[in-house]
Amino acid sequence: ENFKAKVSDFGMARSVNRDKESRVMTGMRGTPGYMAPEWLLDWGITYKADVFSYGMVLLEIMRGRKNMDHSLDSENWYFPSVAFRKAREGKMDELIESGLKLERPQEMDEANRLIKTALWCIQSNSALRPSMGTVVRFLEGDLEVV
Repeated sequence: ENFKAKVSDFGMARSVNRDKESRVMTGMRGTPGYMAPEWLLDWGITYKADVFSYGMVLLEIMRGRKNMDHSLDSENWYFPSVAFRKAREGKMDELIESGLKLERPQEMDEANRLIKTALWCIQSNSALRPSMGTVVRFLEGDLEVV
């Protein structure tokens, strides 16, 4: 609430052998808005579902807005759709929370890298999402986010 961080455990973590790509679970688990599309579409769940959730949280942090706001019109209530649209239009700066004081060009570059990373993480197709190891390399600046 009010973007105050809270750490919690929903008891959803399960151990999976490293040689397995996915695990069959009965029933959907998670918070609406942060759950990867594959949960809703009954596709196989992989570790990339967590990448999706991470991307949603990162996007919220950068914009200072929850990912769903039903008080807005149909074009704007789901923020990830707005974010992808703004990125296509070349308006990445509109995705950064206005209260962030980004005074140096380097700070704006870093903010854009975070937004691009978040957008890559929340792609509908899980095969197109990066691994968390790759996400870390983006955030550290070791890899360029295109």
